[in-house]
Amino acid sequence: MKMSLPWREKRLFVALGEHSVALACMVNGWREWHTQAQHVLPLQEEIAAPALVAMLRSFMSAHGLGAGCRVHWFLPPDILAVAFVPQDLATVDTQWLPYQAPMVALGAIAGGRQFTTALWIHRNWQDLFRGVTEQVGGQLLYFHPRALYVHTLLQHKAHSNAENALQILKEGRDWHLFHRRHGLVRSLTQAQTLTPAQAEIRMGLEVQQVLTVLDAPATGVLNAQQQLQASAVQDVTLALSRVTGPVPREWRLSSAQLHACGLLMGQLTSWVEHRLQMVTGGLMLVFALGAAVAWQHDQTLQEEQREMAAQLKSLLPEVEKVQQLKTETSQQSQILNVHHAVSEKAYDWQVLARVLAHVPKGAAVQAVFLDHEALRVELLYPSAKGILSSWSIPEAIHPALTEVPDTRTTEDKAVRVRYAMHFKRVSDPAPPPAPKREP
Repeated sequence: MKMSLPWREKRLFVALGEHSVALACMVNGWREWHTQAQHVLPLQEEIAAPALVAMLRSFMSAHGLGAGCRVHWFLPPDILAVAFVPQDLATVDTQWLPYQAPMVALGAIAGGRQFTTALWIHRNWQDLFRGVTEQVGGQLLYFHPRALYVHTLLQHKAHSNAENALQILKEGRDWHLFHRRHGLVRSLTQAQTLTPAQAEIRMGLEVQQVLTVLDAPATGVLNAQQQLQASAVQDVTLALSRVTGPVPREWRLSSAQLHACGLLMGQLTSWVEHRLQMVTGGLMLVFALGAAVAWQHDQTLQEEQREMAAQLKSLLPEVEKVQQLKTETSQQSQILNVHHAVSEKAYDWQVLARVLAHVPKGAAVQAVFLDHEALRVELLYPSAKGILSSWSIPEAIHPALTEVPDTRTTEDKAVRVRYAMHFKRVSDPAPPPAPKREP
């Protein structure tokens, strides 16, 4: 069982030729309509509604084109005329038309300041194809010039790159003129009563008019036949109208080509609404997915925040312990610094105390100088009698203090004497040696 996606719409394309009818089941792709199935059937001399209805019903039944299928008709220029109208002739009351305006359906497919390319079809033809479409259960949407069908099948052919070049395609008695810049500008069917020479002159005059209005090269002095030969970029004789059976080339058309080169006969409201619903549904789905992803991301972030808060809460007692330990460590460090400072000065105070405790009798201490290698003491004797040349401090590890020569000074009756000793300072005295064990 084949499944059809909702956005892959199928349509029926019918290309009516002089001796055949090309039927194609077209599928809407990503950017263009392409052929799913196509077939060319022979056509009688006269176009009859019953024959067309039978052909379309058989093809639609074979390829799954049900009721409500939209139908595009590609009609030859003797049914759907492609007129090249210079602006000086394109009046509001359409005087250039061979029929009165109410008798035709009229539209423009190209134009500029110099010209207008108009499509028009007689109401009788319009009623015929509308009736055929309704009998097969389809919806008439567009009338397109058959030139679009012919040109699409020949897109792989080389053509001129000149800006004002014309591409001329000849299909039996039908002639199709394409301008590089403006697209399809003219399509006509030569009368059967014309001789080949007359047909060539007629075509040359058509080309000359187009080139003159478009101000293209190769205009002026050339006659109609020379104009045709000088202006034709491509002159291709097609046998499409006499081919039956499968068509070897795939038929591809973009939506822009269909809307730009056609006469709208139906309504696009439901089609546009369907497309808008699809687009809106797609956008809503994207927004919903985005909102779901954002919500999921927000939930994940909240969960991570809750886990981090719980982890921080569990670490709070440890942080308080660390802060308390830091405070205790700081206090102990301050105590150790004080103890270290006191320890460094303890030796000096011990020496000063010993000096003051063992000053010679009758002398007074005037100054004490202590550094790492020497101790100097200045004593003041009341008279020259009783001055000691040296004196020692009991229980001290350093040598005795001896008088420094030539340092005595007399102040009235008193005499100032300087003593000094040199030693190697140690922080803590070495413990006394252990007594020897008697044998």
